[in-house]
Amino acid sequence: MPSWLARQLAEVMLGTFHAEKSSFPLGPELVGNELAEETWLGTYQTGPDYFYRFVKRKGGYWLERPNRDPVEIEWEAGAVYHEINDPAFKQHFDYDSTGRLQVTAYYPTHDPYSLQRVTGIEGKQDYSPWLGTYRDTDSGAVWQIVAGRRGEIEALRGDRKMSVKQYIPNQLLVGGFRVEATPPEEGNIDTLWVSSSRLHRVKFERIED
Repeated sequence: MPSWLARQLAEVMLGTFHAEKSSFPLGPELVGNELAEETWLGTYQTGPDYFYRFVKRKGGYWLERPNRDPVEIEWEAGAVYHEINDPAFKQHFDYDSTGRLQVTAYYPTHDPYSLQRVTGIEGKQDYSPWLGTYRDTDSGAVWQIVAGRRGEIEALRGDRKMSVKQYIPNQLLVGGFRVEATPPEEGNIDTLWVSSSRLHRVKFERIED
């Protein structure tokens, strides 16, 4: 089961039961100093498939996560923010032992967990190196990555069409799949590595269309 799904199920199933009393930390013991927005806005990741992306739009701050609707957050105190519609969900920004910026999430139904700052995707992207047809030589399964009508890309797997999101370099999120690639110095991507809750880095190689 993907880590994001496990967290989502825990929040839904245990939220009511633990609403009044929680054995988990509800926030940091030591609150750091407030950070300038240009310092903390951006993308944070833990593991290969879960990330937070903090953006500013519509005059406010928003948190984007895989397979979840964006939520609006606001400043609480120091380096702590919380979700406007669910203030128990807090995010605290600080630096880890290596000096890397991180965000730690707190909620009454689970242990805190931290995500480290990564180089995210900003602005319009050039998806052309991804476009093409790829085949798993073991199973014969075929994926196509094609251009959409509005500059985005889509993935075709048999008769199934799936939307594609990209938040960090060299990785696509396609439905419940994570698609990774090592970009060549020039030209198109030749190999995709596809993972999911049931698959681990299955190799797909580019074939001629």
